Amino acid sequence: ADQQQNVIDGSKSLEHAALTGNPWIPIVGNVEFQELTETSLSKLKSKIIKIEKFKLPIEESERTLLDIIKLEPTKNIYPRNYSQIKKNPL
Repeated sequence: ADQQQNVIDGSKSLEHAALTGNPWIPIVGNVEFQELTETSLSKLKSKIIKIEKFKLPIEESERTLLDIIKLEPTKNIYPRNYSQIKKNPL
């Protein structure tokens, strides 16, 4: 349930950035960069402009900030619901 809510929250955050033209900076744990392909970014009309890695001070776990900008509006089929994302990832 937490993973599903995270996907929903992330979709809303990305949608807001897409509508306003503001940068979108997700804070994520251990990022699998092979999953964040140029194809998926191009489908979302986005581009990574900065990647910043750091460790949390107390627990020493790694986090990554991805500074992502929208290049143009995204197609109306995005954001998708959780079941569509699981069945057919970008």
